[in-house]
Amino acid sequence: MSTWWTYLEWQARLVKRYLTPGPAPAPITLFIDREELDRSFGADQEDPALSLTRAVVSKLDFGRPSQLFGQLLAEASGGPAFQLEPPPYLPLLALTVLAASEMGRDNEISPNAYYARLDDLLVAANTTVDTKYVQASFDVIQRMWEELAIWVSSQPALGVLTARNHKHFTKIGHSTSQALIRRSDRARLTSFFAAIDLRADAVPSEEQMLSALRFWCARDRGFSRPFVKALHDPEPDGQLLPVLMQTARTWDGNVVSASGRRWLPILLGLDLVEWRASWQIRWRQGLPEDLLEFTDGRVVLISEPDYSDLFDLTGSLPPVMDSVGTRFKATGETSVAMHKPKEVYVLVEDPRAAMWIEAQGLEPAEEHLLVVTPSRKAEVESFLRAAAAINPHERLPMSWLGVDNNLVPGWLIYRDCVFSKIALEKAIAAMGRSLISELRPDHPPVPRLVNGLKLPVPFGRSNTYITGGEPDLLLPVGAEARSVVACLDGECTRLLTSDFPIKLRANQLLEPGEHRLTVDGHVLVFHICESVPNFGMAPASREPAMTSWSAKVGSDSTVEPGLIARGRHTEVWAVDFRGHAERVEEPVAPRWLEECGLGPPLSYQPVLSSDVVFLVKVLRQQVLSIVPVSTHAPEFQHLDEDSAALWKLIGLTGPSVRCTSPIADYLAAWTTHGR
Repeated sequence: MSTWWTYLEWQARLVKRYLTPGPAPAPITLFIDREELDRSFGADQEDPALSLTRAVVSKLDFGRPSQLFGQLLAEASGGPAFQLEPPPYLPLLALTVLAASEMGRDNEISPNAYYARLDDLLVAANTTVDTKYVQASFDVIQRMWEELAIWVSSQPALGVLTARNHKHFTKIGHSTSQALIRRSDRARLTSFFAAIDLRADAVPSEEQMLSALRFWCARDRGFSRPFVKALHDPEPDGQLLPVLMQTARTWDGNVVSASGRRWLPILLGLDLVEWRASWQIRWRQGLPEDLLEFTDGRVVLISEPDYSDLFDLTGSLPPVMDSVGTRFKATGETSVAMHKPKEVYVLVEDPRAAMWIEAQGLEPAEEHLLVVTPSRKAEVESFLRAAAAINPHERLPMSWLGVDNNLVPGWLIYRDCVFSKIALEKAIAAMGRSLISELRPDHPPVPRLVNGLKLPVPFGRSNTYITGGEPDLLLPVGAEARSVVACLDGECTRLLTSDFPIKLRANQLLEPGEHRLTVDGHVLVFHICESVPNFGMAPASREPAMTSWSAKVGSDSTVEPGLIARGRHTEVWAVDFRGHAERVEEPVAPRWLEECGLGPPLSYQPVLSSDVVFLVKVLRQQVLSIVPVSTHAPEFQHLDEDSAALWKLIGLTGPSVRCTSPIADYLAAWTTHGR
C-alpha cells in the first residue's frame, strides 16, 4: 500500500476517473461517497476518504479562516475555457460531494446539516476549523463549480457537467446535486433488497433491478431528491446502476439504518382482551437481543421470542396515548427502532401474538381495524361507504370507538373492515392520493407467488403446494396499472397489474408436478404435490408446565419457573425464604454445540434449591418481574449487602410488577426484620 496521495496526485486520479473522454460524449456526474472511493481507489489507498481529506487540508489557508480556499484560487491562472487541464479544484469539490453523501435522515443530527458532515471529515484528518468560517468561505465553491462546468463545455469530447445549484441552498447546491446516493439512501436500499427477497446467488439483471426499484419508489421511501431524480431519469446516469448493482451483490441480508444498525419499525398493537394499546417490534432473524435507549431515558430490552413473530420487550416503552402521533426512536448497540406516525393505522389480527398488529395496507377478505386521526374522519368514512356500496352483500364497517375511548384516546377506531378484491380495487382507484399510501397494500415490487397451501419446508421444497391449494400471482402496480404478458407452462395470456392477488388455477386445478410461470421478465417455478406426506406424531407442546400462584398451592409446594432467556443485560436473582438473594448465573454451553458449529441455547432452565421462593429479574436498577416458585412463610435473617440492595429495589417497585399477597408479606418482613 502506497503512502497518502498529495493534492496533485488526487487531482490527476480524479481527472482520469471522471474527465477522460469516452466512446461518445455523456453527462458527467462527480459522484463521490465512501464506497465509490473504495471501489475506485481502494487498491492504492488504505482509506481513500481520509487520504482525500488530508490532501485537501494541505491546501487550506488556516491562517486566514475567512479566506480558507484562497491558495487554490491563486493557483488557478487564466480563464477556465482556455486551460488545457481542468481547474485545480477537483479534490476540493470531491470532498464537498463526499460530505453531501454523508448526510442522512437517520443521523443523530439534522438530515440537512451539511457543514456538520464536512466538519466530521476534517476532524477525522486531525483538523479543526470553526464551522462559521467554513460556511463563510463557501461562496467560492459555487464559483469553482461554475468554472469547472465552463471548462467541461469547452471539451467537445466530454459532454455536459450535471452539477446544478439549488434555489435555496446556493452555497452547497452544486455539491449536493452530485451526491446521487447518500448514506441514508444506501441504508434504504437494504429495505428494498429485503422487499424483493434478494439472494446473493440470484441478483436480478440491471433492467429488472431498475424496474423493481422504480416500482417500489412509486411511494415515498425517504430517498434523497438527487437519488430519486437519477432513478427516474429516462436514461439513468451511468454511475447509478453500477453503484446499485454493486450494493446488491455485497448486501449481507440485514435491513439497516444510515448508522449501520439493524432497522426495526415500531408497530402499533391493540389487545382487545386485556384492553390495552402498546408498541411492538417485529422479530428480525439473527438479532437475539439488544438494549434500546429512548431519548427520554427509557430503556427496553428486546429479546428473541419463543413462539411469536414479535420481540419480547422488557422495560417501559412510551405510552401509546402520548406518542401515537409523534416520531420517536430508540438506539441500541446493534439496532435502531423507530416509530413513524401515520394518520391512518391499518391493523390485522395476529393469532400468535394474540393481538391486532399494524400492517401495511388493506388486504381482500381479511378483517381489519382502522385507527384514524379525527382530521381524516370524512375521507376514511367516504372510502368505507364506497367500498361497501360496490358489493351489496358487504356491510358498512362500524365507527366502533369515538375519540373519547380509553384504548387510543383522541383517535377513532373502526372495526369489521372486510372487503372483497373488487370492492377494494374500485374504492382505492377512486380515492384521493393523500390516503392511498395508508390504505393501499404495500407489496414487493416484483412478481411473486402468494397465498396457497404450502408444504412445510422441512418436508419439501419451499415452493411446493398441495393440490387444491395452488398459489396466486401478485403483480406489482407501481405508479399506474399496466398490461403484462404471463405464460404458465407455455400458455400465454395478458394480465392487468393489481395490488391484489390474481388466481392462477382459473377454472381447473393445476396438475401435480412442476409448473413454470414467466411474467414481466421473471421466471417463477413452483410444484404441486398430490397429497400430504405422513408427518408422524405431533410435537409436544412447548409451553412450560406452570402452576400459577394461588391459595391452592400448599406450604412448601413448588412451581416450575420455566425457561429463562439468556441475556447480557438482565440480572436474575433467586431469593430464599430467609430473604437472602443469590445471582443466578447462566450455565456454560456444552462444548459439543460449538464443535457442531452451533451457538449457545437461547434459554436455560435454572437449577434452584428448595429454599428459593422468588425469581427476580432486574435491568439497570429496575425490577422487571417477580416470579414466585414456591411458598414458605418469611423468616428473615441477617442480609448481606447484595440482598439488602435487592430488597430496597423491590420496595421501590410499583405494584404492577410486585405480586399482591406473597411479596407483600415478604416486604413487611423486610421492613420489620431485614433492614
